[in-house]
Amino acid sequence: MEELTFDEFIEKYKPIDNPHVEDAPFDFMFETYDEEFEQVKNTEFKYVWTIVESDEGTVLIPGVHLVNRLGYFITEVPWENENIEVNLYDEEIEVESEWKSELP
Repeated sequence: MEELTFDEFIEKYKPIDNPHVEDAPFDFMFETYDEEFEQVKNTEFKYVWTIVESDEGTVLIPGVHLVNRLGYFITEVPWENENIEVNLYDEEIEVESEWKSELP
């Protein structure tokens, strides 16, 4: 399993801003419903990442997943390996508390 920090993920895969809302979590997150999810579904699979709750915490994994999903990212650079995990809550991420407070 390849593990990346959030900064490494941003630098390598270049997530796009969510054009549907001004204040999306991380600026990049697409929701799991309505036009945001339609854009995710209409994006080539290898450009989509899913934010999921796992035993290890909240992580970002390649592909479109439905179980335990919190949202999606779409990137400019496709992933090549499904065995990647990005920890969204390490101490280097400054938006952690802001994003967590937006969760229901």
